[in-house]
Amino acid sequence: MGDINKENDVLVSILIPAYNKPNFLKIALNSALQQTYKNIEIIICDDSTNNQVQTMVEPYLSKYSNIKYFNNGEPLGAYGIENSKKCLSLANGEYINYLFDDDKFYCAKIQKMVKYLKDDSVSLVTSRRSRINSKGNVLPDIAATKPISNVDRIYDGKEIGRRMLLTQLNFIGEPTTALFRKKDIEGFGMFMGRQYECLVDMAMWLDLLLKGKFVYIPEILSSFRIHRQQKTSNRQIGILGKKEIRYLLEDGCKAGFIGENELKR
Repeated sequence: MGDINKENDVLVSILIPAYNKPNFLKIALNSALQQTYKNIEIIICDDSTNNQVQTMVEPYLSKYSNIKYFNNGEPLGAYGIENSKKCLSLANGEYINYLFDDDKFYCAKIQKMVKYLKDDSVSLVTSRRSRINSKGNVLPDIAATKPISNVDRIYDGKEIGRRMLLTQLNFIGEPTTALFRKKDIEGFGMFMGRQYECLVDMAMWLDLLLKGKFVYIPEILSSFRIHRQQKTSNRQIGILGKKEIRYLLEDGCKAGFIGENELKR
């Protein structure tokens, strides 16, 4: 796969859409700065309704030239989707990894994933992730976080997309979990020309799985935080999610992941 110096030639953009969670954001930001892979830029787009995130970030800006901070002035809307899109539009890196402001990376995450994305036939790299609570304590696995392999493994993208649709299980992970090329993605939360609002991660993964192979690393390389401040924890989003599952199945059928007979089940 090449030595570390060759790997470091590729710029990785770590994209942090921020919203009113300065304490969690500090943990996320520190985890990005602690990466063993050093050729990174960190882009923070602040959708907050107050200046607490800006106040927390400002001391970092004078110390780290690879951190870029943008204050939106007010929330851009759509459950934070527009903010995530803005992050992507500002990215200069060839490779992209989102880091949601309440999640965190393990220090070798980017380094271990970049080596696989060096293979042009690979379009998406992910790993096992853990769930943590507001205090950072690890929560038990759920079906979606259990490992799908005990060794690093390369899969056919169509095979994984089909499995994800038929099980309706996001075993690939949240946006924080995976690394991909900027040129390969249709857009944040986009699949087959449709903008998803709830199942944005599954939509992106299916879009990327159309374009190449999939790599799964069974080592836990990131953590996804479960807490009360999350925008996606309300009933309205739950209803939207059920509707979007149907859209995913329909779009997945159009893309060739599943057959029409499977769509009707």
